[in-house]
This record gives sequence, structure tokens and C-alpha cells, in this order.
Amino acid sequence: MFKPGRVEFMAIPLMVVLLGVLFLVFAVSEVGVWAWVVTGVAILAAICLLAWRGVQRNRHPPAADAPRPAEHRAPGAHRILVVVDENAAPRAIKDAIAARTSGRRAEAFVVAPAAGSRLDHLAGDEAGYTKAQSHLDETLTELAAVQGLTSEGGKVGSHDPIQAADEALREFPADEVLFALDPGASPEWLEDESLAESRYGIPVTKLVAAPTEPV
Repeated sequence: MFKPGRVEFMAIPLMVVLLGVLFLVFAVSEVGVWAWVVTGVAILAAICLLAWRGVQRNRHPPAADAPRPAEHRAPGAHRILVVVDENAAPRAIKDAIAARTSGRRAEAFVVAPAAGSRLDHLAGDEAGYTKAQSHLDETLTELAAVQGLTSEGGKVGSHDPIQAADEALREFPADEVLFALDPGASPEWLEDESLAESRYGIPVTKLVAAPTEPV
């Protein structure tokens, strides 16, 4: 994750690029109209290339590279990986997991995908990481009250929930994955076929974690 002072570090290459573009504009203005055309085409091509690379990077990791927890799972308590959406209510997550684990010993590991986009990370904006960490802490506090459930901790993961789950399953081989979402969420990535049970070889469930109504 980005550390304090990273904004200043990222400003250096951005300033170099800006100065380079300004120099190019001034140089082309001395040549003629055809130079403007060629420069414009080159800039447009560069923008398209960057956009294409951005789309490629935002795709989920290939299903073939996904971990297979069942192959590395030692006998023991039922293990649950919980991937929490930034708007899912921690108390609702606790209630839902308590209902699922009632009557059996279970362990849980929570991963909170960092809020924001890759652009935020490139700009050194840590707000998304801070928000995810706060939500993770609240969720872990709630889960600590679930009887019979042992919390194995958690971490802030990649902003892509699928990649975050992949990474977490490599260090916490689970028996099932729960994606905790708020009621209004209907992310396209959750409907992707790569999220089928065949991706990990274990059950993958969408858990609607709506805020609990006050009594």
C-alpha cells in the first residue's frame, strides 16, 4: 500500500511528463501544421494504449491461476473467508455468520478490498485504504462476539474483490467464501462465471449484510 509521502514522490514523474509535453508543443509549433497532425495522432495512440492497459489490469485474475484451498486444507474447524464490501454492515455480517456457524466450531478470516480505483493509488490517495481498514476493524470487533467462532484476523486486500479473495485464500485455505454486500449492491463481478464454485473448488456465497433495524 502507499505510504505517507508517496504523493510527493509521484509528483516528480508527473512533473517530468508535463514538462516534456510542453516542450513538445513548443517544438512542434515551430515546424508546421503536419507536425501538429503527427503529434496529435501520437498522443491519441498513447491515450488509447494507456486506456487499454488500464482495462486489462482491471480484469480479474484468470480462473486457472486461482488457489484451490481444498488441496491444502488440513482437517479441523470449518473455515470461512469473508470478503466484506465497504458498505456492508458489520453487525449484520456478525449475525449472518453466527447463524451459519451455529452448533459447530468455526474459524473466520476477513479481507476488506481497498476502496477506490487504481488511479487513486497512483495518485497516492490513501483514503480508500484508511476506509477499508476502519471497516475491517469494525467487522473483526463484531465477529469476536460470535460464540464458537475463532477469528484468524484479517487484512485490507486488493481493490478487486476477486483478486483480494485469491490472495487471502493462499494464506487462509478456507472451506467456503462469503462475499458480504449491502442490499443495494449488484456488482457485475459477482455474476461472473469465474465466481462459480469451480473457481476455488469450494462453495462461494453472496451474503446480503443489511443494517440491523434498532429494537
